[in-house]
Amino acid sequence: MSEPFPRGLYGGRRVTPAGYHPPVRGAEDGFVTLVTVLVFVVVGLFCTVSGYFLEARGISYMSPGGNFLMKMHPGTYLVVGLLGLVAVVVNPVRLGILLWQQLGAGLAYTLASTVLFIWVVFRHGTAGTAFMIDCLIVPGMLALSMALLSDDNRDRLYVMVMSVMGVNGLIGITEFLLKTRLTPFVIEGVEVVEPFFRPTALLGHPLQNALMTSMAFFTLPALRDRPWLALALLAIFPMALFSFGGRTAMVVTAALATVLGALWYLTHLFARKVSYFSFLGAVGVMLGVPMAAILVLTVLGGESRLVQEFYWDTSAQSRLLALRIFDQLTMGDILFGIGPTGIIEQVQRLANVTGIIGIENGWLLLLLHYGLFGFVVFMTTLVWFLLAITAGAPAYIRTVLVVFILIASSNNSLAAKDSSLILLVLLAYGATCYERRRIVREPAPPSKPLPSRGARLRG
Repeated sequence: MSEPFPRGLYGGRRVTPAGYHPPVRGAEDGFVTLVTVLVFVVVGLFCTVSGYFLEARGISYMSPGGNFLMKMHPGTYLVVGLLGLVAVVVNPVRLGILLWQQLGAGLAYTLASTVLFIWVVFRHGTAGTAFMIDCLIVPGMLALSMALLSDDNRDRLYVMVMSVMGVNGLIGITEFLLKTRLTPFVIEGVEVVEPFFRPTALLGHPLQNALMTSMAFFTLPALRDRPWLALALLAIFPMALFSFGGRTAMVVTAALATVLGALWYLTHLFARKVSYFSFLGAVGVMLGVPMAAILVLTVLGGESRLVQEFYWDTSAQSRLLALRIFDQLTMGDILFGIGPTGIIEQVQRLANVTGIIGIENGWLLLLLHYGLFGFVVFMTTLVWFLLAITAGAPAYIRTVLVVFILIASSNNSLAAKDSSLILLVLLAYGATCYERRRIVREPAPPSKPLPSRGARLRG
């Protein structure tokens, strides 16, 4: 939209002629600037301040127990206050109409996830439900906040997020080489000790870092009008992905990149749009990528979990064993959910039979939280939401959704204190808006003047 807050949205309260004052344009511009700055601050907080960082600073954010208000991210408080401020100034009803017009699916998803959170709290209490606010409700609220930005500011926000992901990758590579972490790898107050070192970087957990790096990698084509930034990130992301040690993320990224690259090249080849230099470039990529992979494996592979444990281990096997939890549930449990406390009890019973210590499947955990009815509502609105923020996007941006689903299905990121869905929204929505604006940013090629009638006759 050309103007984030159209003038018609102001003046929601009825006033008498004597009390009427025309809107002051300077104050209106100042409010829009304030909202823009707050959105950038919120996004910056979610990209740089992880739950593990908060735990390391003595805030009981991820560990069980403690004050419920301390279980929410600082960015959550800020984005709720941001939308509340806009609602007060603009008028809640008119704001709702504006958001529905701009991103109706995002509003529907936010309302649905909020109602499901209230449902779980009403039936089972607040214990273990804080993740639903940070990880499931906030992504929709962030998308609605982004919908209020101007086109230029949405572009700047996307570039900022990609730049932060590049810095995050550099930190991960440095941590891997130096065998030291910026953020301690602590789960429930206990430091995690693994046979192979894995970086935590800004996002706190190696698997979340791998997921975010993979998703950011597939939005790189949107930055082709910023070649130096795109090339720098293209060099950083593969090495960072290797350093974080996510096996699923590496396999999914390599497979999808190979398939998409081959399809793109064959399409242009059959359409005879491939020049001699493009052909040489493709040959160079085919020869250079394996050589680069061998070089990375030689330099970094000796102490990498990705290389040393690239097989179907007990962690992968536990994902299948977790499905046996349905043997312990009644039909009512499946339809209406068992809540966080019920999940803990059922996992303890399952551990006595299978030996697993937890469920590493976010979709299964959400089904157990919400029940089948609530899970269907959640999935319907989530899919609608994700398709809406990538509406009209090129195939490579839609690939980010596939990457998220494949990798997130291999862990419990959707049902834990994790910002994966938040960063998916920032990357997918940001890249989509950036692509839409390309025609505005790039000048049209100069048109050739039509020859005069005399010139045509002479020709």
